[in-house]
Amino acid sequence: MILEKLIAREWFKSFFVSLFVLITLVAVANLVSELLRDLVPVTVILQNFLLDVPRWSSTIIPLCTMLATLFSLNHFQQNNELVAILSLGIERSTFLVLLFCFSFIISSLGLFLTGVMAPYSNRLKLVVMEEDVGKFRSNKSYGIKASTMISGKVWYRSKGKITSFQVFDKNNLTITGPTIYYYNDKSELSSIVYAKKATGASMSREWLLEEVKVIKELDKKEIFPQEELIKEIKWDLHETPEDFKKIETDVLQLDLIKLYKYIKKIEMLGLNTNE
Repeated sequence: MILEKLIAREWFKSFFVSLFVLITLVAVANLVSELLRDLVPVTVILQNFLLDVPRWSSTIIPLCTMLATLFSLNHFQQNNELVAILSLGIERSTFLVLLFCFSFIISSLGLFLTGVMAPYSNRLKLVVMEEDVGKFRSNKSYGIKASTMISGKVWYRSKGKITSFQVFDKNNLTITGPTIYYYNDKSELSSIVYAKKATGASMSREWLLEEVKVIKELDKKEIFPQEELIKEIKWDLHETPEDFKKIETDVLQLDLIKLYKYIKKIEMLGLNTNE
């Protein structure tokens, strides 16, 4: 037990020294860079720095874990402590298992920072810093939204139809410029529904479409397509406002569980998740 404590003390000492040095370097570089740009007050720079700590700590921690292992092994070898430890009956496999356990503990901390704390700090930025978020270089590519995947409109596919829209207003639960393309069992375009705006209700798949134009019978060659203009009509889009909120979600604000559910949901909607 005493030898295990000795190994643990040396490993964690090397880890925290490496962590302190790297954090200092990153902190100085980030703070000096933003201070020289002089776009926001010092207090806002400090807020952004503190909220960025979980994000870049998750990058630094794996490197510190490797350095801690190398430095501790080098220390034991230079002082002949490694030979003494092995000569006292501790097997090499036991020594390696100890190092693996230390690395696993720190890796779990890194996973927690990446999967929970970093998304939380990204959401907190929008609340605390509001309009200043986009003024920092680290926030320029703040996230990937479905609306930026395809220029101009958001497209998604569901059973029997392909839908596009321009903007979803999550506060008013309205969709601007929805267009729905229906196709038959032979994958032939059967009808198109254009609308100026669609208004939804919470957890309901039924939407109120305004200034609607419906073009029917597109898959029937013997009949000329029928066009119908409707001022207002209730229409089942098969998606609720919550589904559109998920499409518009900034992926950097999702923790691991929500990110997994988000990916599965947009896969069902026909969006590419490989990127």
